[in-house]
Amino acid sequence: MQPGRREYYERLQSFRGFGVLMIAFFHCQGIIGGELPMRPAPERDQGTAQIVAHYVSLAVFNGHAALMAFFVLSGFVLTLSLRRGPQRAASASVAFFTARLFRIVPANAVAVLVAVTFAAIAGRAPQAHVPPPWDWSRILANMALVETAIVPVAWSLTVELLAMPCIVGMYLTTRRWGPTPLVIAAAATLMLSFAPSRIGYRPLGRNLFAFFIGMLVAELGPRLVSVITRRQAATWFFFALVLWVPARALLGRWSHFASVAEAFAAATMMALIVYGPRLSQYRLFELRPILWLGEISYSLYLYHSLLMGWFAFPADGPVFVRLGGWAPLGALFVAWAVTITAAIPAAWLSYEAVERVSVGVGRVVTRRLLDAAAPLALRRA
Repeated sequence: MQPGRREYYERLQSFRGFGVLMIAFFHCQGIIGGELPMRPAPERDQGTAQIVAHYVSLAVFNGHAALMAFFVLSGFVLTLSLRRGPQRAASASVAFFTARLFRIVPANAVAVLVAVTFAAIAGRAPQAHVPPPWDWSRILANMALVETAIVPVAWSLTVELLAMPCIVGMYLTTRRWGPTPLVIAAAATLMLSFAPSRIGYRPLGRNLFAFFIGMLVAELGPRLVSVITRRQAATWFFFALVLWVPARALLGRWSHFASVAEAFAAATMMALIVYGPRLSQYRLFELRPILWLGEISYSLYLYHSLLMGWFAFPADGPVFVRLGGWAPLGALFVAWAVTITAAIPAAWLSYEAVERVSVGVGRVVTRRLLDAAAPLALRRA
């Protein structure tokens, strides 16, 4: 690793920090009621406040852009993780799958149990797609990410788990035959993302290409980015950021072309941050509070969804009615701020008591599995 390269990798945590704030804002739109537009485009008869709210939610807090960045970042980071691990196919697969399962499943399982506890006490679960009570088969299925009705935002974690065989398989293929198969896979899954049912699980079919794009950043980024000048890097970064944030406002709320643009824009920014020249613009990604939010972003992603339904301040309530047409936007910002404020302590506790512990246990289990498999590998050799 080049001197100072670690700090570049740490800056990528800021994508998670900014991203989870954007996603929380995006999600809070669904809980305030009122007239905040949730349509593909503002309608002609809407007032200035509604149109402004529409484009603020789409351009300034584009939660879907953050989600695509998460998938791209996963592909990039997991490729680097595979490089640091064992290189035999069997050992690499065991180490990779074990580490990912211990990284993802325990924190989600605890969040599901917290949601079940809330529902048992309050008698309701605003965030759930299926109202309580839930039987234990459903609870266990949600804990294992087989189903995501209790904590609906966990659908993206199911996508992460289902993408694991594809990522490790493409890594091993790329190691043997070079980046060409990865380029082909990225192009193929990109085309299939417009017909996601052909892959089976629609959310995976819609988003798998983003993981491969992240892997391409790790494979081709050093060659493509290291030769550009500082001015070129600044120009590329500016245009990528401008495309990443308002892509959905420009191309449509539910446009899949917007998803593709967001993924490529995020990949461009990541490649420039890690492999390009140092730019003053990157100071935004060095803010310690944002880096810290990036560190706890997984738990914050889970717990903001559990808590936001409890802070749904109606836009037509007495607190906001005096704001007139601006009431929905005011209610949205208040719900978002209160949700994040309440979720941060829960996320920090989950990070310290669940995430760090489960990751540590995963390392121990991985090491023991690899040690147990070592004699078999020697015999075959």
